[in-house]
Amino acid sequence: LDKVKETLGKNDIFIHMDFSENYSCKYSSEVQSSHFGASNGQISLHTVVVYYVSKETELVESKCFATLSDNLRHDAAAIFSHLQPVAREMKICVDEIKTVHFLSDGPTTQYRNRTIFYLLGNYVPVFFDSCSTVHWHYSEAGHGKGAPDGIGGCLKRTADRLVAEGKDVTSCNVMITLLKDEIKNIQILEMDENFLKHIDQFLPDPKTIRPFKGTMQTHEVVWARNTNLLRFRRLSCL
Repeated sequence: LDKVKETLGKNDIFIHMDFSENYSCKYSSEVQSSHFGASNGQISLHTVVVYYVSKETELVESKCFATLSDNLRHDAAAIFSHLQPVAREMKICVDEIKTVHFLSDGPTTQYRNRTIFYLLGNYVPVFFDSCSTVHWHYSEAGHGKGAPDGIGGCLKRTADRLVAEGKDVTSCNVMITLLKDEIKNIQILEMDENFLKHIDQFLPDPKTIRPFKGTMQTHEVVWARNTNLLRFRRLSCL
């Protein structure tokens, strides 16, 4: 990670991401809390740290994001829907994004599967229309938590403190409003449900997406616009 950050160019971005454990909605009153339906009381948190070269300082800087949703899906379509507002913000910070690096862990239910590979080759070029190369790196299991995990912890601790002070955290919208007043160094955004529907419609029938036999051994996937092919590597350049 440090090596890539050191070699980032002015048209490159590095997106380090992870799902935080879902946050259980809470009422300040224990009586209310005991009657609150657990099945409707969770919020999904996707946390991201983006590294890029600042136009002002020409140094590598970072931006922290958290996208929240009442929708608890953690699949490929949801991941891209959580990334959509991050991509929008980064296109403001970086004039012409040419190379995008993603770093995630590798659970097959979330980040490492054929649907992610399909979207990597077919939708990331839409996200970043000026992009020529995309690298998706997978960290080894058990390599510890990274910077995105710290974002999730910060949000949850702050929410718990607000509940202890008498606030109710009953939905995604409420949590975002409360946290934005408290936390200024993390951009807290809502996942767009309409965009999720758009991705669902964009994806073909899962049965028609060919599986890749070496998925579990893959540690880096590379897409290049000039070939429009995906290359799978057992080793990552990180």
